[in-house]
Amino acid sequence: SYRGWNGVDDLPDYYYAQVQHYIACADQDAATVVVLAHGSQLRWVDVERDQPFIDALIAAETAFWHGHVMAEVPPAPTADDLGVLPAMYPKKTEDLLPMTPNVRELVDERIAWAKAETEAKKKKDELTSRIWTLVGESAGFEEPEYAKVKRMVVTRTNADTKALKRDGLTQYLSYSTSESLRFYIKGEKDGD
Repeated sequence: SYRGWNGVDDLPDYYYAQVQHYIACADQDAATVVVLAHGSQLRWVDVERDQPFIDALIAAETAFWHGHVMAEVPPAPTADDLGVLPAMYPKKTEDLLPMTPNVRELVDERIAWAKAETEAKKKKDELTSRIWTLVGESAGFEEPEYAKVKRMVVTRTNADTKALKRDGLTQYLSYSTSESLRFYIKGEKDGD
């Protein structure tokens, strides 16, 4: 969001890095970032050359170039890669691979994070309940410069897929097309 841009400290980190890269490539002392926010608000910020940052950035870029691009070794996948992995590996064979210590370590860590996520969701839901009881029937809470808590009515229409399957299998099948590649780790949820 560009709301509230008052200076270089409000510039998102990924823009800051990109601008420093451009400053280095163009051998300049500064650059100006200009944004048309919300379609009508012209905002700009001057960014001075940050040589220590540029030195670290070029070192990271060089390491990436030699360690991954030239070596033809892909970097370790991140959470952002999850959406592209089914396209990279579209087929599933019946082969089961042996569990290596590295894979075991990753699986154990994922199970631990899944349990932490479950606990975090429980805590989040508890806090939501506590806040809701304080909101009661009012519209919510508001504190400028902090946060808004609003009670909203959300109406959603869902298809009763069980009834469709039971009563109109032909119609259900003609409208349902989905393909999904997922994986499951036993022990990830409590009770598995």
